Amino acid sequence: MSNTSDPAPAVDDPPADPPPKDSLDRATTLITRLGALVAAVVGLNTLLTTCASDTTARYATFRTSVSTEETYWKDLYKDYLDTFDSETTKDPEQKKAKLFAIANLANHEVPDFAEFSVPQPLKVQAQNRLQSMRKSLIDALQDKTASGDAVADAARNAAFLNDEATAPKSEDPAQAPVTKMATVGGAASLSYQTQVLTYGKHDNGWDIDVFWCQGVDEEAYYAKALAAAQVLADQAASSQPVASGVSLGRIRLRSLPAAFQDNPAYAAHGVTLVYDRGPGEQAAAAAIQKFLAGKQPKTPFSLVQSTGQSKWYLSAFVCPALSAATTPPGYDPARVTAD
Repeated sequence: MSNTSDPAPAVDDPPADPPPKDSLDRATTLITRLGALVAAVVGLNTLLTTCASDTTARYATFRTSVSTEETYWKDLYKDYLDTFDSETTKDPEQKKAKLFAIANLANHEVPDFAEFSVPQPLKVQAQNRLQSMRKSLIDALQDKTASGDAVADAARNAAFLNDEATAPKSEDPAQAPVTKMATVGGAASLSYQTQVLTYGKHDNGWDIDVFWCQGVDEEAYYAKALAAAQVLADQAASSQPVASGVSLGRIRLRSLPAAFQDNPAYAAHGVTLVYDRGPGEQAAAAAIQKFLAGKQPKTPFSLVQSTGQSKWYLSAFVCPALSAATTPPGYDPARVTAD
């Protein structure tokens, strides 16, 4: 008789717990961002095929200039993707420093190639493709999941200030030097970058920036602002006035970073349409308010007068409502310094 005990029956290891949903969401977001960068680089390989058969000097210099820009963005993409390698991710501070440097270089503007005597469609094709590369990289830099809170906030703030520098203040705001971006299709396409939905067809049309507030519930504010901006853009593109004597010009959708939401220069509280004391401003704002109410009755805009003044320009805000806890000292909702 053996003293050896029978072996204990095998017991299967318990199934591993599935990863948390927020981890899966972060991984999916990161993969989406990186995939967009790779797709943009691959797409550039066909950028110059339409003019490759023309060997004249003017086409050759144009192709060289576009290729230089193309290489600039390809190199930045590579630098960005390299921050996710195992060596860089070991040192979070080193990674953050590299991302800050890349974000600064990503402020490089896409040229208009005006100095080249080639057909305008070729210039537009080159600009659009390069703008697509720039947008994909900046989207990734502004995404906190992909680039971290500090880098994303800095990239968003820098982009906002850059847009403020090109806000319409001149006699002819429709000609302000802004870059046309692709429109978006819904809340799932949230982008923190300024998007020009249309330039309109009237030189004396009212330019409108529709702002949405970043932060808590930003997806909801983005969706409402996008819907309002799209309604205005469709009207502007149709050349039809919203009321007698009130036509629309350029319509932009813009995000308002958290760092600027308590600044009295912006009416970042509630759903508002801001006008100033200039000629025709209040009447135009009232007509646009009525037009939006007819199209989107569930998102009513209230009118707010600013103390600034800018010709042919109005701004709208879709942001959290004021509460007793969030009202800045001395804030008067009927008088702001927006515009």
